[in-house]
Amino acid sequence: MLTLHSVTARIGSRVLFKDVSVTVQARDRIGLVGPNGAGKTTLLEILAGLRKPDSGQVTRQGRLRVGMLAQEAPCQEDRSVIDEATSGIGPLAEVRQHLDDVTAKLAVAGAESSDYDQLIHTRDDLAEEYVRLGGERTEAEAKRVLAGLGFLEIDYTRPTRELSGGWQVRLALARLLVMAPDVLLLDEPTNHLDLTAISWLEAELSAYRGALVMVSHDQTFLDNVVNEILEVEGERITPYHGNYTNYVRERGRRQKAAEAAAKRRESEIAKHRQFIQRFGANAAWATQVRSHEKMLARLEQEHVEEVAAAPVRRRPVTFRFPPAANSGRVVCEVQGLTKSYDNQVVLAPLSFTVERGERIALVGPNGAGKSTLMRLLARLEPHDAGSISFGPQIAVAYFAQHQADVLDPGRTVLDEAAADAPAGIPPERIREALGRMLFKGEMMTARVGQLSGGERARLALAKMLLIPANLLLLDEPTNHLDIPSKEALEAALSTYEGAIIVASHDRYFLQHLDTSKLIVLEGPGAMPLTRLGSYDDWRDMQARIEEAERQLEREREERSAALAAEQLGLSEEITRLERERERIAQQLADPSAFKEDDIWGGLLEKYQKIDARLSGLLVRQQSYEAADSDGQAQPDPELASVSE
Repeated sequence: MLTLHSVTARIGSRVLFKDVSVTVQARDRIGLVGPNGAGKTTLLEILAGLRKPDSGQVTRQGRLRVGMLAQEAPCQEDRSVIDEATSGIGPLAEVRQHLDDVTAKLAVAGAESSDYDQLIHTRDDLAEEYVRLGGERTEAEAKRVLAGLGFLEIDYTRPTRELSGGWQVRLALARLLVMAPDVLLLDEPTNHLDLTAISWLEAELSAYRGALVMVSHDQTFLDNVVNEILEVEGERITPYHGNYTNYVRERGRRQKAAEAAAKRRESEIAKHRQFIQRFGANAAWATQVRSHEKMLARLEQEHVEEVAAAPVRRRPVTFRFPPAANSGRVVCEVQGLTKSYDNQVVLAPLSFTVERGERIALVGPNGAGKSTLMRLLARLEPHDAGSISFGPQIAVAYFAQHQADVLDPGRTVLDEAAADAPAGIPPERIREALGRMLFKGEMMTARVGQLSGGERARLALAKMLLIPANLLLLDEPTNHLDIPSKEALEAALSTYEGAIIVASHDRYFLQHLDTSKLIVLEGPGAMPLTRLGSYDDWRDMQARIEEAERQLEREREERSAALAAEQLGLSEEITRLERERERIAQQLADPSAFKEDDIWGGLLEKYQKIDARLSGLLVRQQSYEAADSDGQAQPDPELASVSE
């Protein structure tokens, strides 16, 4: 459907990828991985037609519809949420807006108004056009998608200008899913989603009927959605079959195979060089020397090609937290903590204790109060009630969810890192921290405003590395980090000796952090819950609860179906018996029936039995009708039929 032929892309003088070819077929599920700055977003933009390659061709099949979600996706400010969600389906949103305007005018115009008839005519035409465009069906689909992504029903009529940047990205994603293009391109779609919305999106994309190409640093999400990986790295694009876990396994296998082949090739090259060096000046060996020289040239060329084709050896991002003073057993104690904004309760009374070396995860939907709790613990905001007390010699380091966004774009990387460093820290220590985050050479003098989102996130983490702390408060620390950087952060946190409180929607990160306690925040005003155990333990418990709820729902549906079947059978039996009773009544009314006592007596006995049975069934039917509204009626044993 969509093909890149020998495409090359550059940023300035730097080549991102060269002479690459990529084909996207119907129902493909492709994940793009690679370090920040390798060209993943650029590749999406070329596929979307938003950017032309520096060389090569892009071909599209027929009237192919391609939609792309960018990392920053502003919406039309003059639309409502529901209008923006349906705006990808031709002029539907405009027709509905016009219809709403005309309806509003009719509400205030009287029948005596000169343009009343024209307004009626226009309204009817617009209503007919709305139906023709599939308005009701599209609006229902939009509401389903919006609900899945976390929007509430009261949000549907809100103007988009009231939404934060993260919610605007969610709305842009909803618009694309409602539009359902043939090829869906997504650049980090889970960045602004909570765990519930991520799970919903996984299911939605798994059932998506078009092709899907996406950039994501969420390993679990990639595992659950894609079946092919394209690695963008080292000026090339390398395909791997399977999900992310298969990619990691296969990449490691290829790396080992390439290293073994390189050693063998280097050994062969060394033997030929030794032969040439030993006999090169001996005319008697000239023929053999030339043969070895040809073989050496071929082996050296093959070695160059093999090295170029081997997986790129990555420089790992290494984290080293500076040492801090030893703390006591109790690091922090929170008692009855509450917080409200504009009379809206964000945190209901919350109490918990943080002990030395403990890992605590904050989980819950967006807006539940996780970031608020982090700011309260960091003493950046006052709390309304309750208390927060820290043990002796506690030093706190806080990484905010949008820490990378508050960096000064006019400063150099080096100046920004030094701006908040502890007094007296030597310059070489600052350079070392930056170097560990892959800022080397000219990168240290680059302006912060020139950095990518991932590079700014690494710079923000580098600044935190300069602060000695024995309590880390980490609010979404993996946002915008590429996968190797996230894995390095996980490894560093696993050896960190202080206490950690982390809020994250990254399941893979939480699973590998080995938390011992979770604080579950369900939403504004809801009572927080403290659970002992790991994130996996909590997810297992949630899965069991959800399965129990599904089982109860299945049982309710089965009871409802059995009840409906019984009521239908009851109604049919009543109808049959009423007809039978009417038939016998007609026979009893026939004078000939009196001529034989046995016939008349038998008919009368049957009539009385049917009448009694009908009375019982009618009472049962009335009990159904009385109890049907609250679901209290229970299925009756199998109805006994009355034979003729």
